[in-house]
Amino acid sequence: MLKLSKNRLFHYGTLLFKSSLEKLSLALKANPIKFEDKAAKSLRNRVTNICDYLSAPLEIEVFKKMILDKIRKENKYCSIYDFTDSDNYAVKILEVLF
Repeated sequence: MLKLSKNRLFHYGTLLFKSSLEKLSLALKANPIKFEDKAAKSLRNRVTNICDYLSAPLEIEVFKKMILDKIRKENKYCSIYDFTDSDNYAVKILEVLF
């Protein structure tokens, strides 16, 4: 889901390009109670890889560039934020904590 707010674009969700869905399903250990009386009974059925829907093979970096180019074209105020050393350090702390 994309949300535009105050000239900022937010993406809620994950794009899987060519991931191991088997490993992903093992990593996402959902509480079975969460799926009682729900249509979706497994996480595996709720995710897919983008590469499976492409008409021709594509490298991930090319795909990434295509998405960013489209976002920039559609949103003239869009800019890319590069993480600072401080940002990267904060991410490493979060990795340790969680």
